[in-house]
Amino acid sequence: MLAIVYLERYNMKKRFIFINLFLFSIFPILLNSCSSIDYPRGDLEKGGKVEIQTIGEGTVEIADENDLNNVSLNKTLVIKTYPATNYKTLSIFVNELDLTNDPNFIIGDPNDIVHIVVTFTKINNGTTSEDRYGVIKLGNVNNGTISFKDNHYNNESVLLGTKIQIVATPNEGYKLNSLSVNNESILSTLEFIVEKEITYIIDADFIYINSKNDYSYLYNNKIKPTRGNQSISYDEYYESARGLKGLELKNELHNIIKKGSKSFSYKSLNSILPKTDVDPYDSSNFILTYEGSYNKSESFNKEHTWAKSHGGFGTSQPTGSDIHNLRPSNSTLNSTRGNLDFGTVLNHSNSTDCGYKYNWSRETMKGNYIGGGKSVNSTVFEPKDEFKGDVARMIFYMATRYDSDDSYDLEVSGAIDTKLYYDYSNGAKGLHGVFKDLYEWATSGIDPVSDFEVNRNNIIDEDYQHNRNPFIDHPEFIIMIYDKNYSGPGALNE
Repeated sequence: MLAIVYLERYNMKKRFIFINLFLFSIFPILLNSCSSIDYPRGDLEKGGKVEIQTIGEGTVEIADENDLNNVSLNKTLVIKTYPATNYKTLSIFVNELDLTNDPNFIIGDPNDIVHIVVTFTKINNGTTSEDRYGVIKLGNVNNGTISFKDNHYNNESVLLGTKIQIVATPNEGYKLNSLSVNNESILSTLEFIVEKEITYIIDADFIYINSKNDYSYLYNNKIKPTRGNQSISYDEYYESARGLKGLELKNELHNIIKKGSKSFSYKSLNSILPKTDVDPYDSSNFILTYEGSYNKSESFNKEHTWAKSHGGFGTSQPTGSDIHNLRPSNSTLNSTRGNLDFGTVLNHSNSTDCGYKYNWSRETMKGNYIGGGKSVNSTVFEPKDEFKGDVARMIFYMATRYDSDDSYDLEVSGAIDTKLYYDYSNGAKGLHGVFKDLYEWATSGIDPVSDFEVNRNNIIDEDYQHNRNPFIDHPEFIIMIYDKNYSGPGALNE
């Protein structure tokens, strides 16, 4: 019996289609015709990508494929495993599908990314020890409960390679604020994979919410928003949006932040950004995006958070030089992120941590990942936790500031569950993602509004563009605009 696995792209998700070709005696014509197909090596189209993760000791390769970033399409690809001495191959999973007994697959689309996880298990004195486990244990859990999807794992041993999916249930009046495994945050994914024979301690903290419309968890700033001596005070700035929700709120915010705004040349930002991005606690330093505070003598590139190729606006005014979208960045980290969408990486252990991978990597870059997306079937850039909220609020700003009455209509897209959220991307000239992950980063409290963001917003408004990022002043506006199930009061109404 022959099993062939085809990977197709459909609504940004891979589907697995199994075609079982039965016994040769039943379908001789079909099998004879299949066996006669010849794929000359030189004529094969290439373009698919394969990412391999190993657990245990051993190596893995794809037969006759030298470049896993550009493998053959429409050809049976064979997974070959080479266990280390005293190890054997325990399991082979392709995009979470068990192909241990038949490790072959076909990629049909050049945009597909295939994730392969191979587990090797140790052999002791000629006897296979396939029972290699990690231990799951609940640590500090306050004001809520932690359980596990489809199983009970607390204080239990779990086979290596198992994906643990967590269900966090707050007590009445509380909301999940932090979730970590061995002190590494998993708040954005609520899951992890047991990869080592260690104890995995899960800690969770739920914070009190006065009412369902209390968004205090989205703020962590002491510096207050201000417009200085401008003719329209901060208290008046958003008044015309009062009571609005959904598209009406989005459209009115667009009008507010566009009216009277000023633009600057892209070149002039070389001298502007060290002033707007000053460290509010050390004026001799500025904040490099994705990293942290550095002395202003540090060289930098200008990072388009909304990548300029996602809309084709380049560096033209106002879109390509909007200060709200541009941040000082290490030049090599900037070019490495390139124009990737922002999103949560599927598996950190099988992705690139920018703080380790390269000869230019440094400590402050740790936690910035590049790898296959959890929500989409493409490579994404995941900033470390303390920049996730910053990035999300900037992306949603660009999608609000530049609308259909501008040269470039920009919208957030990617993995939008339209049963839950409004999708405004139809007809847009530029799309940036990933909506599902950006929305979570902006609304979960994983990285609430900081003093740096408020101070930066104030400086850009008072001294330069004379407009504000409304999602720094009011991060809850994102919920009011995109959440179809939002039933609370409109903007600014308590």
